[in-house]
Amino acid sequence: VPESLIERGIVRADCADLLIQMHAAVTSGKPRAQGEIAIIKDGKTIWLDVLMTTRYENGRAVSAICTGQDITREKLLLLQMEDEISRRAAYESAQSQTALKAIVRDSYDAIVVVSILDASYRVLTHRLEPTILLPAVGGDYWADLKRVLREQTTPEEFSNIERERNQEHVARMLETAPTCSFVLNLTSPDSAVRAMKVQYSYLDDTHQSLLMTSMDVTATLAAEKQQREMLSSALLAAQQANSAKSDFLS
Repeated sequence: VPESLIERGIVRADCADLLIQMHAAVTSGKPRAQGEIAIIKDGKTIWLDVLMTTRYENGRAVSAICTGQDITREKLLLLQMEDEISRRAAYESAQSQTALKAIVRDSYDAIVVVSILDASYRVLTHRLEPTILLPAVGGDYWADLKRVLREQTTPEEFSNIERERNQEHVARMLETAPTCSFVLNLTSPDSAVRAMKVQYSYLDDTHQSLLMTSMDVTATLAAEKQQREMLSSALLAAQQANSAKSDFLS
């Protein structure tokens, strides 16, 4: 349980509330909860993208399956990038943009800085072609993103984006958490579907700009799904074995 991990110092204190909230969500019947949790191992901080999935029996939540992907490298790169942008106003300097692209080009598919004041934005690096095509500089990030996503998602996905993945949702989440992240399923012109993890955070303590990063997590999610299925099969086999043993002994 989360409390045990927190008391033993395995989960970093600043992530304790998030872990408790995630666990409460799945134990109350929600199908899944996801968040970035820092743990301490051998004196070092390791960042995990933790996914908790509720396991149901006869329509009732009975347990949760938890998986975690090590994202320490990506997290440290992001923190390094945020510090660099904040310290040197990097998104205004072509020279700094080039340096930042070199730092993060192997980790993120897109990095965008968005003004809170007027929603103008600047794309720092972009590897998403032909899936997402935002102009390098734009006047209204949310309107441009909405236009692009309308073309690249199913009607059902786009409706969900409009309802739960909009500007208001991001602002509300950032009131209580350092980041707001979710997964979008995008369809490219060749009909291939890619899962993109989109994350927002404030650029610095002034809260004048948002930093948006996106990363292709299609392969990661497929591997997690396979792992959950294997775990569920193993649990079911163990339960059947225990049931057979009990029947034999009774």
